[in-house]
Amino acid sequence: MINWGQLLASGLWLSGLALILAAFSFNSYAHRRAQPGARSLWRAFSRNGFTRLGGLLFCAGMGLTAASREERGLWALLGLNISYEWWRARRAQVAAPATEAAGSIRNVETSPNASSRKLHLAWLKKAADWGIKTEIVWLALLSPFFLFPAPARVLPLLGLPILWVVRRLARGRFIPRTPLDWALCLLMLMVLVSLYATFDLSLSLEKVAPLLFGIGLFYAVVEWSSSGPRLKWGVTTYLMAGTGMAVLALLGAQWVDKLPGLGQITRQLPALLRGLPGEGEGFNANVMGGALLWVLPLQFSLFGWSLSAMPGPAWRRWAVRFGLLLALLLSASIILLSQSRNALISLALGLLLLLWLVRPTARPLLVAALVAAAAVTAYVGPQRISNRLFVTPSSQAIASGSLQSVQDRVEVWSRAIYGIEDFPFTGMGMGTFYQILPMLYPISSPELGITHAHNQFLQAGLDLGLPGLVAYLAIWMLAGAMAVQTWRGARDGWSRAAAAGIAAGLFASFVFGLADAVVMVAKPGIFFWGLLGLLTALWIQTKESRPPSAHNARQTGQERDRLALGKVELPDHADAEQAVPA
Repeated sequence: MINWGQLLASGLWLSGLALILAAFSFNSYAHRRAQPGARSLWRAFSRNGFTRLGGLLFCAGMGLTAASREERGLWALLGLNISYEWWRARRAQVAAPATEAAGSIRNVETSPNASSRKLHLAWLKKAADWGIKTEIVWLALLSPFFLFPAPARVLPLLGLPILWVVRRLARGRFIPRTPLDWALCLLMLMVLVSLYATFDLSLSLEKVAPLLFGIGLFYAVVEWSSSGPRLKWGVTTYLMAGTGMAVLALLGAQWVDKLPGLGQITRQLPALLRGLPGEGEGFNANVMGGALLWVLPLQFSLFGWSLSAMPGPAWRRWAVRFGLLLALLLSASIILLSQSRNALISLALGLLLLLWLVRPTARPLLVAALVAAAAVTAYVGPQRISNRLFVTPSSQAIASGSLQSVQDRVEVWSRAIYGIEDFPFTGMGMGTFYQILPMLYPISSPELGITHAHNQFLQAGLDLGLPGLVAYLAIWMLAGAMAVQTWRGARDGWSRAAAAGIAAGLFASFVFGLADAVVMVAKPGIFFWGLLGLLTALWIQTKESRPPSAHNARQTGQERDRLALGKVELPDHADAEQAVPA
């Protein structure tokens, strides 16, 4: 049904392109923050190890999917050339002497342009600055229009670009600089392309608007969480919002009996929230369970930190512990009551990663447990285990709109691959797969009412085409790189706990997304973008608080000496504190 070899080969070149895009996006951000005398962007990008690794993956994938021996030979030669140049660069790598910078010292974040300092525009800049400081509030007011869009209410959707124009007036830039900028730029471009490809704009609007709102939320979180205290308040607000989502699920989820014993509990819960736009029969319990994977590991990690290393008065410590414990129990209860086996397995793997990060002494036990699990799986048989875990009675599957078995998922994945092959560059339009599936790619069980591809990467390819899939893969790669760097460079207990919780949550949702999809298809996907915003803000703070290397410290000292001797003239609008990197 699925040519797994061909799929793996295509995945190689797609992953290679995504890695190249991620490397370019990251190097572009680093180039903007580089000290004077740094290498050019193209030179830094072309010599980056991840760029060359992406090139090797691309050549390997293209060679494996080539139609002739000559074409495979050409791709092999190109791959060998990349490998040779990479080996030469690593062998010849030496410590370059500090390069003397000529001219004035470049500031990392430029101050607003000179025109905004004129008296007759002072009031406009002041109003714009106030608007950006309250951007989170404005997004909260706009959220109903984005989460429940309608063609008759498209005018409020212009609030998001207006906020970006306001930031331009206040900060001199439309968005705060992040390592994800180029990947997000390509993703938003493909959203516009998908609007051209879709057969029903009103249908696609229901998916496009929440995705754009999530990206706007990402940049708003990064902008607002610019300091340590604000970042902690941002994490607190995020956890409170996650607890609110758990309460909504408790009062309005559409529960399904999959696991014995839990059905008696869910039947006693009140169904108070019904008839909401797009959620007439209640919230999908599987989606709610998958969305809480972005919240619960962070709650768990910070709760452990509050028990062991939290400073402050005793009453504050106990208040934080009590609040985190209540939120943790509520989120865990919803995931359990959702009876989503995929969510439970993903949560278990995410918590194992969290334990690996925060308890190094437990790592031998975790390795032994993983080896034992692999041995049991090999002895019992993967097929029997998958049938035990994922086979759902047909009546319950029809009632929940879920798949009955692993074979059903494979069948849906094969139809999604056909759709990507038919619409490779534009995608078929966001939110249109469930309408096109029965007409062009019918499945053997049409009564299930499949609404998405049950794989977040296939769903991204269906909605936004292969360029959108590459951008989405690059976002995940950049998130993983930032999570690793933040964990390694965290300077205090809270930052390490937050980094570990965010990394575990992203890993759990990544595993969940291999057999399901939330980001591209459901409104709770905005929690993914909020978590990315917190991770980016924490990563930026960690990089800024890291002590400079010997080379950077020597270069910074030389710049300050030149300033003291009057050898560098500063621009009129910049003071010495802004011009000299801290």
